[in-house]
Amino acid sequence: MRKWMLVIMLGATVFDLRSQVQPVTIQGSPGSFQLIRNGQPYFVKGGGGDRQVATLAAAGGNSMRTWGTDANTIRFLDEAHAHGITVLMGLWVAHEAHGFDYNNTTAVQAQLEGFRTWVRMYKDHPAVLAWGVGNEVELGLTTYNPKVWNAINDIALMIKQEDGNHPTLTVTAGIDVAKAQLIMSRAPALDMLGVNAYGGINGVYQTLQTAGWAKPYMITEWGPNGQWESPTTAWGAPIEATSTEKAALYKSRYETAIAARAGACVGSYVFLWSDKFEQTSTWYGLFLPNSSDRTQAVEEMQYSWSGTYPANRAPRITLATVEGKVASQSPVITKDNGNVVSVTATDPDGDPLTFEFLIQPDIQIGLVNDPPATIPYLPGLIESASGSTASFRAPADQRNYRVFVFIRDGKGNAATVNIPFRVALNPMVSSDPSIIFPSKDLYIRNGEFANNSFGLSDRLRLQARFATTEGNTRETYLGFYVAPIDQRIVHVWLELYGNGTQGTQAAIFPLPQNDWTESMAWGNRKSTTRDALDTVTLDGAGDRYVRWDVTSYVNTALFFGNDSVSFVLRHLNESGNPSNWLSREARPFPPRLVFELTEGDIVLSLDEIEEPVDVYPNPAGDKIFLQTVRSVDAIMVSDMWGRPQHVPCHLSDKSVDVSALPVGTYLVRVVSGKKQMIKKVVKR
Repeated sequence: MRKWMLVIMLGATVFDLRSQVQPVTIQGSPGSFQLIRNGQPYFVKGGGGDRQVATLAAAGGNSMRTWGTDANTIRFLDEAHAHGITVLMGLWVAHEAHGFDYNNTTAVQAQLEGFRTWVRMYKDHPAVLAWGVGNEVELGLTTYNPKVWNAINDIALMIKQEDGNHPTLTVTAGIDVAKAQLIMSRAPALDMLGVNAYGGINGVYQTLQTAGWAKPYMITEWGPNGQWESPTTAWGAPIEATSTEKAALYKSRYETAIAARAGACVGSYVFLWSDKFEQTSTWYGLFLPNSSDRTQAVEEMQYSWSGTYPANRAPRITLATVEGKVASQSPVITKDNGNVVSVTATDPDGDPLTFEFLIQPDIQIGLVNDPPATIPYLPGLIESASGSTASFRAPADQRNYRVFVFIRDGKGNAATVNIPFRVALNPMVSSDPSIIFPSKDLYIRNGEFANNSFGLSDRLRLQARFATTEGNTRETYLGFYVAPIDQRIVHVWLELYGNGTQGTQAAIFPLPQNDWTESMAWGNRKSTTRDALDTVTLDGAGDRYVRWDVTSYVNTALFFGNDSVSFVLRHLNESGNPSNWLSREARPFPPRLVFELTEGDIVLSLDEIEEPVDVYPNPAGDKIFLQTVRSVDAIMVSDMWGRPQHVPCHLSDKSVDVSALPVGTYLVRVVSGKKQMIKKVVKR
């Protein structure tokens, strides 16, 4: 019986405790406002969030802020009250940018009545400090419906009806004169204003003075510069300050924009008194991700709130580099392996430090859409680590990344830094003498994209497509340096890794002109005049190496001393989608020429005439003659790339009129029965 009586009495005690409302009022006039709680001045020394409550209390903080209220809020209120912490109760007012319509009076009233439930439930809890009606409701739209402020005013009036003991405020994303005056005119029932300010925090006071704001305000979110107002790398990645640099900002901004404005500003909530993913996992949190480890900003807040630093201090970072470059120098990784990240850090207490290195893809976070909860770190990239230096392997995808370094002192303190880097790996080099990777490649498009150089802007893929609609045709160009091949060629295959729509006929053409670069576009592309070397019908069954036989073309080029060959990939029939192939910068399967070689010198794959054939004069003027004892069935002249030259050939006297040919080098093919021979002739 006594046991049951004890449970009942404890329950009654908790109920009574929650019923002991702690009234909060505002006293004073512009320039000398004060919050009064239980008859005592109360300057808000707050942290945003609902975690690390005990740590905030130990650091001298007295309040925490939420952004929304629900049935689970009671647990946080009880925990906060147990540590002597008050709570700014957030009511999440719907955003027009998220689809809410403030012209819909039924929806607006339903929202208000929903908030009434929470106000009635929690208004008498002793931890309640004030009601935050909405957070950044104007964010995300160039122009928004100003009726949102009328709706907030109605909610504030409802709270005054239900709860006469706690003031109300709304929270804005920064502040300007027009916004402040609009709130003054449409939401006069609000008792205060909350402003979320980062890089612009020092301008809040003067802006409100200019607007004629005559009520107190709080800085309801503040911290380091936001990602939208930070310097960036050459490719636009926001550069996050180190935890040491942030700590200096927290200290100076509290002194100049909060403490120095007491009387107009009645307190603040530092953001974020825990951790979260927003742009990165460390940008706003004063604690390490998923950890109770404190950064230097926590000790600076303790000093700002209490006037004393903790006995043991956090590590400091003075330098962090990737491949010898700091973040502002936009590090670009060009090696597959052996890339170095290095950090210079010290500990004011002389504690031994440990270093953790992690790599994560970098993404661009919008200000309206909810960010992901986190982004996984990529496993297996750190090759080795020794103290404050690590070697890492470049991620396979050539995108944007960040390398994070977490530094811990073993006493619950930590420092953090991340360096954005871009992966732009140098093309792979073949270690197999019978395989050659391209020296250049690109794809081009017609139509509105005719001036785009996709060899520079889209380096990781190649495409081909034939379409009757303008702008959808694509061609791929590949160039190879083949001079190292010095053995007799049996076969040569051009291989590309990828595939395309089933039934697509993908043909490889020779490209006589090798004087193209990866900046080439459709408008200045090189043309081919010969038939396709080989055609493959794609099956769309999955990516793999697809091969084309280019033996004769490559063999001829090498025989006549050309050190490079080029090809064009085209579709011969229309397809719904392009064929996609990995480029020379991609991993792990770039385009390649695959040779089957044998002992011996490079020769043309032609049967030679038994008796020798000579051509004279060589170099030639206007006419050349053949000297042979055999009958001649045909004489053909082509340039060094096999393109026919239509010149008069006379079998009767075995002569060729070359007067019309430009100066250059040509091939003369002599056919006698089933035998043939090619001779090289220079035209002066």
